[in-house]
Amino acid sequence: RYGNLKLDSLENTAREHPVNLWQIFIPQNVRPVYQVLPELPKEHLRRLQESNQLDAEFAIEKFQEETERYQRNYFEQPIRSVLDVIRDQQRKNYLVILGDPGSGKSTLLQYLALDWVEKTLDQNDFNLPIPLLIELRNYQRDRDAGSCNNFLQFYHNSPNCFYHLNQHKLHEQLKAGNALVMFDGLDEIFEQAKREEVITCIHRFT
Repeated sequence: RYGNLKLDSLENTAREHPVNLWQIFIPQNVRPVYQVLPELPKEHLRRLQESNQLDAEFAIEKFQEETERYQRNYFEQPIRSVLDVIRDQQRKNYLVILGDPGSGKSTLLQYLALDWVEKTLDQNDFNLPIPLLIELRNYQRDRDAGSCNNFLQFYHNSPNCFYHLNQHKLHEQLKAGNALVMFDGLDEIFEQAKREEVITCIHRFT
């Protein structure tokens, strides 16, 4: 499923000449972020100004100052290969990767899943942590349809999960810490209420 890039929307010859992910993947460079800057939508500012709750010009000026400070702090951080960060044994158990649309976040996760396959086959080592790549858009679709209530059920029998795993055996692997769970595409769930539901699902699962 992840071996070839999906280029159908770019050219008609994509199916005739597949591009292999291994041929083009280049690890991204990343910087650590210690503070995530909240968004301040102009529409929200307008509503606050109309209700006399906020001086919008003052708020925008303060927000711009905060943005500039945040950017200065960010660019002062050291640059590292994202693979080094992921494989760093001293890191914490949880990692969030942020990036603009098209920056390669999904491709990175697909690469990690395929890398497990290559290493498992080359080393004949089936004890490596199992990569579980959960595309949140598909999960939410099945959750809305009533096919699943959590990620274990999603893997067990949901129609939009492309490979099914017994949820009881998977639960044992997770409890033993023998899995790398990757959630992809939170920003592709555009409805705010549903996005909050998925975030809650991730917290419960963790």
